[in-house]
Amino acid sequence: MKKRYLFFFLIISIGLTVLSLRERATKKDARLKDNGIKMNALNQVQPITKKREKVATINQKKRTVKTRDELVLWSHLDKKEKEYVASSVQKTIAGNSYEERIHHVVYDLPKMLSQHDYKALAGYLLQPQDGKDGDFRQHEYALRNYMMDALREVNESLSETTEILIAVYADQEQGDIMRGYALQHLSSLYLDHLDSLSDGDRRNIIHTLKEAMNNLDQGTIPSTALISLQDISRWDPAKLSPAIVKHYTMNVLRQNNAGTLALISAFHVAGERKWGAVSSYARKTAFDAQSDPILRMSAIYALGEIGETLGLEKLVNNTNKQIKTAATLALKGK
Repeated sequence: MKKRYLFFFLIISIGLTVLSLRERATKKDARLKDNGIKMNALNQVQPITKKREKVATINQKKRTVKTRDELVLWSHLDKKEKEYVASSVQKTIAGNSYEERIHHVVYDLPKMLSQHDYKALAGYLLQPQDGKDGDFRQHEYALRNYMMDALREVNESLSETTEILIAVYADQEQGDIMRGYALQHLSSLYLDHLDSLSDGDRRNIIHTLKEAMNNLDQGTIPSTALISLQDISRWDPAKLSPAIVKHYTMNVLRQNNAGTLALISAFHVAGERKWGAVSSYARKTAFDAQSDPILRMSAIYALGEIGETLGLEKLVNNTNKQIKTAATLALKGK
């Protein structure tokens, strides 16, 4: 089982790069590989089909959170307010170079952010990149990811952080990759503060993740949302039942407009939960030579987890090494 569990993360690292929400590295790790580069590459994966169908939804209570227009942006802070912001925070936001800014956000931020520091970082995150001189937005993916880490560590501002992350996700101008990052951090916020997050914040986070499942062809967003729903359901089933996660998982597989990344997540979740209902979808994908290889690997993974390995022997001799490895591991797990 351990080998197969690790194999799934091989699939995710290649084809999904949704951060493992339970094994996230701390910002002190100084792994300066820009996570956004991986996410950016994956964001270019084309949906299997662009045909749209009406997506089934579950009745949800309307969340009550502020929009970007109702929150304070960095550009809205006056000069006097900015004077109270720690030097390392100011250099993170407006340093001379990207490398310098990354250094400051990783090593030099105050251990305890003041209200002014928090407000400055939050205000900057709420301000989308303008893309001047070409779209250089990707240069800030890692930087903003670390900024979100810093906000999540402020225990006294959990509700404010929830609002900010939801506002980043809801803002189309942020771009799909940053919006996907915001969803990841919402899940991490939920899981890191199971004992202290308010019921209202939990509802808002779950509502936002469900809402993100309504556009299945939207790059990394629905795939990230589904993995996040799965994680929250595993650790807080009283607030988010497995039946709800199963509903969204099966909905991804039934819809013709689901993108490759959403399908990869669906097969992973189904495999983890051992939901035999996905068997026909997984088998069709696993044996479809025209399907994306990483998607086929995830389908084979699901078949192995639910014990539906009949016929996978044919794939052990596949010319594609990834498919061959996936089938071999699935069969070993009988």
